[in-house]
Amino acid sequence: MTYLFKGREPGMAYDERSLSEVLKQAMEKAKIKKTVTLHCLRHSYATQHLEISTDLRYIQEI
Repeated sequence: MTYLFKGREPGMAYDERSLSEVLKQAMEKAKIKKTVTLHCLRHSYATQHLEISTDLRYIQEI
C-alpha cells in the first residue's frame, strides 16, 4: 500500500493522532486561527471532487 504521509517506520502510515499534530503545527506556522480538523479536510476534498463531477463511487473508494 502507498501512503501519502509515511510514518516513522518503513511501510507504515501515520496514525490519526500524529497527523492531527502535523496539521496543528502547519496551521500554527501559517497563522490560521480557524478550527480545522482532519475530518474537515476529508470533506473539503470530497466536495471539491463532487463539484468537478468526479464519480461519487470513486470518491467513496478513495
